[in-house]
Parts: sequence; C-alpha cells; structure tokens
Amino acid sequence: VDEVFRPEMLERVMARMEAAGMQELDRVRTAWRADYGSRRIVSEFLRDGSIGKKRLVSMPDRVTNTIQLASGGAAYRPAVSNCYPESIGSMEDWFEKWM
Repeated sequence: VDEVFRPEMLERVMARMEAAGMQELDRVRTAWRADYGSRRIVSEFLRDGSIGKKRLVSMPDRVTNTIQLASGGAAYRPAVSNCYPESIGSMEDWFEKWM
C-alpha cells in the first residue's frame, strides 16, 4: 500500500485531519506504520474482511466522492464510483485533486 499511497501523502492527510480537530491521530499513524502501510493492496488490504466489515474504505468513499453544492451543482472527488469530469495524468495529479 505504501508504495502507492506514499508516506508523504499520509502525512498530508494526517495534517488535514489534525486541522479538522480529529483526535487520537497518533493511533492512526502507529497502525498505518505497523500494519496497513506494508500490506499488499488487493489481497491484504481491500479484501481484508475486518476492513470490509467496518466499511473503513467503502463508506468514506461513498459519502464524499460527490458533494451536492448549494448552487445545485456538484463537486466531484476523483473516484471510480462517480463521474469525475477531469483527466488525471499521474498519481500526483490524482492526489492533488483528491485532497
């Protein structure tokens, strides 16, 4: 996982979470470094039944991939489950748009 979602990406997400006032982020970092980051993406992360049961991947994606705006329009975060309208040329490009 950490070859695709690199440590610097994790730190940017963690900084946003901290800015939003989320608690116990040290536990998140510890779990990521000790377990999740070193897993194989599909067989050990996405297919992990305990992650699936808790909806740790699917639910956040479902509720944040398309945001209905007060103006009546929509804002899209790049995801396979929505109609993201822009081209994504690289992982860095995707991450910037995802953030």
